[in-house]
Amino acid sequence: MFELLTFSCLVVIGTIASITDFRERKIYNSVTYPSILLGFILWSVNSGVDGFIMSVIGFGIAFGIYLIIFFLGGFGAGDVKFAAAIGAIMGYPSVISWIVISAIVGGIFALMLLVRFRLKKAERFQMKESIFIPFGPPMALAVLITYGYNYLMPGM
Repeated sequence: MFELLTFSCLVVIGTIASITDFRERKIYNSVTYPSILLGFILWSVNSGVDGFIMSVIGFGIAFGIYLIIFFLGGFGAGDVKFAAAIGAIMGYPSVISWIVISAIVGGIFALMLLVRFRLKKAERFQMKESIFIPFGPPMALAVLITYGYNYLMPGM
């Protein structure tokens, strides 16, 4: 039951973050900050202090890894906070597989956008613009894949 509750929360949060990131290139603090708090509360109510610790560890791992990539110029601050929210809600150790899956999904998404962008730009013989790739949608898709992998197919 707990997995269904966290999954449902992440679907709602991921949908909102994906839409705003894709349309406006922004993931709002009004989505990420309450989501982080929600993760801490859900885990605490479900498993007490141990659950809170699992949520904090998930938060810390996701936040730390994405913050490093942010400082290297790979993500925006909204992506970092969205990852932290996902980490807080998924908890440890599920966040580890989510990070790996989000990297794979994000890489595929980026490759598809780059190919589309390059082909479109090549037609006009202009290659001056940089490409901004919204990472919110691949992060949200990775949540679906991770839950499917961890909970729907646990024996695999």
